[in-house]
Amino acid sequence: GLLYGRPWGATVQALDALRVWMLASSDFERLGLRPKLRYKRRMAVHEGAEDPAERVAAEEPALPPKTDAERAFLRKALLANPGLGPLVKHLSEAELDRVMSQAQRQHVARGFEVVRQGEIEIDYFYVIEEGSFMVLRDRELVQQHGPGASFGERALLYREPRFSTVRASSDATLWRVPREA
Repeated sequence: GLLYGRPWGATVQALDALRVWMLASSDFERLGLRPKLRYKRRMAVHEGAEDPAERVAAEEPALPPKTDAERAFLRKALLANPGLGPLVKHLSEAELDRVMSQAQRQHVARGFEVVRQGEIEIDYFYVIEEGSFMVLRDRELVQQHGPGASFGERALLYREPRFSTVRASSDATLWRVPREA
């Protein structure tokens, strides 16, 4: 795309007749349009629509540093996840620190659906600190997760819609790790 110098990651298909105007990248640059099209608080419809690092920096306040116990907990959970563990174990200490530093604690009430089956907005991977969660597929209970368990890696790794709904079966605390981490 014009803004980030990389191909657009989507196909756009018109549902009705329309007129399309084209602008060459050289004209785009000559007219100085790049700075005018960046909005710090604009939410992307698609990951490629804006620079994700800028979006996170604009939306999220500075996170408090993690305690040694929190870091150890997150490290253990990331390494234990069957989908992410093999990838995480190859990260350098600095890279793993960067991932863990972006994790945010989230408190949820019983009945809260953290993710919903079929959802396509996939921005986080989750690690359960306290409480319990039901994993539902087609409204049927297929699993239960408790402290130390994690979920959401398939959607992040493969960019596929959420495979299951995950609902808190008690008041709970979890960590959410953003895709950009």
